[in-house]
Amino acid sequence: MAEATDRDGTGDAGDGEARSSGSEAGVAAGPGAESPEVDVFPLPRVAVRSRPPEAPPTLVIRQVSAEDIRARNAHTVGDALVHVPGVNVQVGGSSSDARAWVRGYRDRDVLVLYDGIPIASGFEGTVDLNEIATQRVGRINVIKSAPSVIYGVNGVGGVIDIEPLEGLADPFGDGLVEAGTDGRLLGRGAIGGGDGNQSWVVSLQYQSADDYRLSSDYTGEINQPAGDRVNSDFERSSAFFQYDVADWALGHTTVFLNLADGEKGLPVQAGVEEPDFERLTESRRQTLGISNHFNGLPLSLKLYYNAYDSELSVFEDAGFALLDEVETNEDYSYGARAYSTLNLSERHTLVLSAGGQKDHFEGEGELEDGNQAELATWNLAIEDEFVVTETLSVAMGGIFTLFDQTLLGRSETEFNPQVAVAWQAAPAWSLHASAAQRTRFPKLRELYRRRYGNPDLAPQEAENYELGFVLTHRPGWTTDAAVFRSDIDGLIERAERDGTYVNYDPVTIDGVELYSGGWLTEQVYARLGYTWVRADETLPDGSSRPLRSRPRHTVVGEFRYRFVQDVELALSAIWASDLYDLDESESLVRLPSFTVVDLKASWDLSPRWELYLDASNLLDEDYVHRLGYPREGRAWVAGVSLSW
Repeated sequence: MAEATDRDGTGDAGDGEARSSGSEAGVAAGPGAESPEVDVFPLPRVAVRSRPPEAPPTLVIRQVSAEDIRARNAHTVGDALVHVPGVNVQVGGSSSDARAWVRGYRDRDVLVLYDGIPIASGFEGTVDLNEIATQRVGRINVIKSAPSVIYGVNGVGGVIDIEPLEGLADPFGDGLVEAGTDGRLLGRGAIGGGDGNQSWVVSLQYQSADDYRLSSDYTGEINQPAGDRVNSDFERSSAFFQYDVADWALGHTTVFLNLADGEKGLPVQAGVEEPDFERLTESRRQTLGISNHFNGLPLSLKLYYNAYDSELSVFEDAGFALLDEVETNEDYSYGARAYSTLNLSERHTLVLSAGGQKDHFEGEGELEDGNQAELATWNLAIEDEFVVTETLSVAMGGIFTLFDQTLLGRSETEFNPQVAVAWQAAPAWSLHASAAQRTRFPKLRELYRRRYGNPDLAPQEAENYELGFVLTHRPGWTTDAAVFRSDIDGLIERAERDGTYVNYDPVTIDGVELYSGGWLTEQVYARLGYTWVRADETLPDGSSRPLRSRPRHTVVGEFRYRFVQDVELALSAIWASDLYDLDESESLVRLPSFTVVDLKASWDLSPRWELYLDASNLLDEDYVHRLGYPREGRAWVAGVSLSW
């Protein structure tokens, strides 16, 4: 919740500083530190208020700052989220998309926003996070358990909110060139400026790579010999434009356009007799957003249009020479949201929200019945915040949703309440608790997709609970912990790889999340996070088994050291175990645990020039997220960046 004079929520704070968007109790971080931000119910930055309330901290927001992105050499949002506690970034099997699973919830259960706009495909309900460039990203917020109802529907598993950098008053420019193994190439540049009231920015990025090299420990299987990963090359480009007027007749207005265009191979499944031979020969995404905060009124309005067009080429042979068919799809969504914040008293704030979105899909031969399908979603939300005492705050909210399956002439309504409580137990200690009910409605793919769709799917309903604490050792160094539980009724999954979508019997997700880190000194940054997730489905005979694709144990760590003479080393690692998948006989098998280590060394040659060397998968680990889809071995890149 930002002040009206700081609509974007960034204020004057530097990269990576924790900004409490509705509280004086935000945890300050050192330069470039990823840190938790705290608030009663974190809100989108378009939901403004005239003053910040005095309230103790509660729900933890994991933030990835622009400096974190630079230190990890993360050129896409998928890369940037890999080391966030509680987030499991998986590379899809046949899709090869990067998708974020949060605390046992799959990617379709997580609401992904770009500047407050839902950017997931209306048909798939997901977005390839590797198509979202980080060049103009200011920070990424990851909110779990009980995100504000003001965000809207379908965030049953949490919210990933990507905030773009704002334009500057003075002219600026930057650029970067990178090259490495596997034919990796990257080039990007941005320019912008303004006059104090108006600002603008334009950025471009291009990235490509050949088939990536597998680990030297990979022995080869049917359809995939040792060496290079078959059909794993890619090429993608993106463009971003933003124009901002801080003060004019209608108030504060921001317009942005984000474009992404790509082509990539879809790696074949190794170890099977008859895999699919496919290439995504077109993957084009565009997002247009208009935001306005009205002068003299506690009202913000956001309009958006989000489109995704794709072309899938299916081949008959492993040489990708005999074309069998081409599937062309058009997928778009449009909608609007309005926010109003009312300060009823010094200690009582009411936030209102209303919105609607329509999803439309066209694809010949992709649906069971016809070539078009639509969904419409409308919602109203209210959130009431009380600062009971200087050490105790309470927030209650609810969201009413109308879900319309226009193709079948069927509609449903749901009301989801939630509550959060925070107590400042001591100057350095705060405790928080929350309970939230959430509904996730079926996506177009799950309802109508040929071979997989089930138009009789019921909504997926969940009750999420969290109890945790935050300890501030000193500015820039915090420790937090939380226990969480989700009781899910009607989880939407496919029990078999090629089966139809069904609603599962009750599923329970239990977990623990631990984190400690920050700038220990002016030169040393370190952090360590551990997440334990037990996600089990109940079988008809009363027994249970783990849900696939959810690791039970995950450890993420990072260490940065700043030497004299402007040299920095950044070491990051992730370890995961007890990850399950289905084999060809649809039996559940446990995949081997794995450890992936990355290292980046950078030198500031001058205030404007930086040279760096990055090694990914430094230990050359042979690992998989899914059976039959081995991941990259060791790779190297070198780059140089310039700013002026």
